[in-house]
Amino acid sequence: MMKYRCVHKILETYDNNEKRLKHKYISICVALLILALIIFTYLYFSSEKFIYGVIECDGGYEITTFRSFGELENGRLEIPAQIDGIPVTSIGESTFEGNEEIQYVIIPNSIKKIGDFAFKGCENLLQVEIPEGVETIGWYAFKNCKSLKLVNISDSVISIGLGAFEDCNNLKKITLPFTGDGGEYTNFGYIFGAYSHFSNSLYVPNNLKQVTFTGHTVDFCAFYGCSTIERIVLTDKLTTICESAFSNCTSLRSIVIPKNVSRIDAVAFFGCENLIIFCESLKQPSEWHYAWNLSNHTVIWGYDN
Repeated sequence: MMKYRCVHKILETYDNNEKRLKHKYISICVALLILALIIFTYLYFSSEKFIYGVIECDGGYEITTFRSFGELENGRLEIPAQIDGIPVTSIGESTFEGNEEIQYVIIPNSIKKIGDFAFKGCENLLQVEIPEGVETIGWYAFKNCKSLKLVNISDSVISIGLGAFEDCNNLKKITLPFTGDGGEYTNFGYIFGAYSHFSNSLYVPNNLKQVTFTGHTVDFCAFYGCSTIERIVLTDKLTTICESAFSNCTSLRSIVIPKNVSRIDAVAFFGCENLIIFCESLKQPSEWHYAWNLSNHTVIWGYDN
């Protein structure tokens, strides 16, 4: 009887150990499966000079991390349009944040979104070209790019986040298709951190002297109080200039109104000292508000540059 109990105890212990081993085996398999899923969803692409971390996102890749081996040639970074045949469609949050090597960045037209803080603190970045195809620029995407001098934003962009170019104090020229965020906010200073048109003068960089506007409508108080801008170029796409659009732009000395502008609202240029307005139209269109030029600036009709 005693011998039977000992044998039974040994078998029971063996059975318990077998169960534990099975549980451990299952746990290891689950862990390996999870690790495999992570590897398949978070990939690395490397070349001789760069390594990119990417995740799959909306049928393409989003670049999430970046490392370079050695210095960038002439400070130029060319973001790949595709990786292993899959298009690169997004630059993730903070991907290049704080990178001091980048002076020029070439963004492919496969990119649709530039994430929040994507290039924040790239202090040696000199120029930014946002190509056709990009639709969204995130909050503070280029904040504190202290050396940035030129920005060109294509007409495909429909949304720009708050402070996208905040503290870019050496910016001299910018081209853009709208002011504000593309929705609720319409003041030019929004992309520099100003929530209201009343704060434009506090946030728009003092070194910014030229703005090229490629949109259809200059919104209400869009450039209100932008007192350091000296030149605003309006393109043939423009049809509407809203109330107080350029009020108190005191450094603006001249502006050309394209012939396709069919509507200008009241006090559009109020407070623009010494401004001369050149109109391509031969005479004032009927839809222009009677008080569009309330400050009685000099107007040259039939201007042909």
